[in-house]
Amino acid sequence: MKMNTSKPGLSVRDVTSNSEWNKLVDNAFYSTVYHRSGWLRALSETAEVKIYKLALEDSRGALAIWPIGVFRKGPLRIGASPLPGWNTAYLGPLFTQLCGDKVDAVRIMMQSKFINRPSFLTCKLMDTEIDLSELGLKKEKDFYTYQINLTESEGKIWNSLKGKCRTAIRKGEKNNIKIIAEDNRQYIQDFMDMATDVYAKSNLKPPYSSQFIAAVDEYLRECNELVVMSAFHSGCRIATVIFPHDNNSAVYFAGGTFSQYKQLAPSNLLHWRTMMFFKEMGVQTYDFISCYGSPGKFKETFGPQKVLKSTHWEYTRSPIVEHAKNWYEARKKRQLRKDC
Repeated sequence: MKMNTSKPGLSVRDVTSNSEWNKLVDNAFYSTVYHRSGWLRALSETAEVKIYKLALEDSRGALAIWPIGVFRKGPLRIGASPLPGWNTAYLGPLFTQLCGDKVDAVRIMMQSKFINRPSFLTCKLMDTEIDLSELGLKKEKDFYTYQINLTESEGKIWNSLKGKCRTAIRKGEKNNIKIIAEDNRQYIQDFMDMATDVYAKSNLKPPYSSQFIAAVDEYLRECNELVVMSAFHSGCRIATVIFPHDNNSAVYFAGGTFSQYKQLAPSNLLHWRTMMFFKEMGVQTYDFISCYGSPGKFKETFGPQKVLKSTHWEYTRSPIVEHAKNWYEARKKRQLRKDC
């Protein structure tokens, strides 16, 4: 489905072929596994939202692409790439070498019938140098993450770990913890139990459901874009990490450990072995996602680099919409605590 724009020779279409979409993603700068069709399928299915896979093209090919969900919430028409609560760290428009004016490319796609100036729009930008303020969007924050360069030698990566991290890895090995790559969905219930245990300490529910984890497993595993690793002790699964990935970067989606086994130090060993697993695959970057709070302190012990990964932009058509958005987000947080 195509739509002509105000500029001759340009068109915006919704790409329906998953294979064609992935090729477009491969040709764009700053792409992530979250932009690829497998993740978008899992997200669309479980969030029950239409996700357009938009391509802005001229006679030479694609200038920009933008996966974006568009839906209604009461009287509001919302565009999200992604929406908070979608458990999607990165998304937003991407640009190819054919794109000269990136801000204008975003404007044209926003004016297409697929998006068409919604009441509220939220998106991330992987190209952190772009300024969308002239389009009426407001920059909300910069998003930093911790990354490890897997192209370095194993010895150099090991030496970059802090002493207490190396000690914890050795402790896990001495405790006979075995690290195994999961090749089916048997881990999901244990993982959800771990997540429930972790979030209960903050009086919260896990932000993802078992249905979402199952959809991610189904659609990403068939594309070879998912690695799930678990730590076992005496035949029991005691910790699990989930990593969507493309050929360049492995991205930490979620992890959990049963609290009664934390004294065995499975988490450091689990991440270290997962890191080396990806290194052997030829993946270049191990992305911990975020660097804040107590999880950030744990990640910091691996000696990562702090990297500005994306920027978060929002657009609202009126102060009333802004107030409604803030009210909805506050209500959702209260409901999460009430349900625990």
